[in-house]
Amino acid sequence: MEELKKLKIAILGKNYCITTDESESDVSHAVELVNLLMKAIASKTQIQDDSKIAVLAALQLANDLSKSQRLLDLWQTRAQDLDSMLTTQVDRH
Repeated sequence: MEELKKLKIAILGKNYCITTDESESDVSHAVELVNLLMKAIASKTQIQDDSKIAVLAALQLANDLSKSQRLLDLWQTRAQDLDSMLTTQVDRH
């Protein structure tokens, strides 16, 4: 676990100071993703309220995370099945 540090970030032109144990590059990457997503939502929907844009971005990110988790679970199950098949074949020989 890394040490807590304070970082200054900007999302949609608003500055925030956050405390985190994540690496600065990980936070920077997350901030970039959030900014890109929020700007895309704002331009597609013409919504001006940053809070509404943030909620839509959070929902999109949660949906993407959920899909990724389901896909990861599927691949882990497939990997376990393949491991079992290979173990069975090795045990036979």
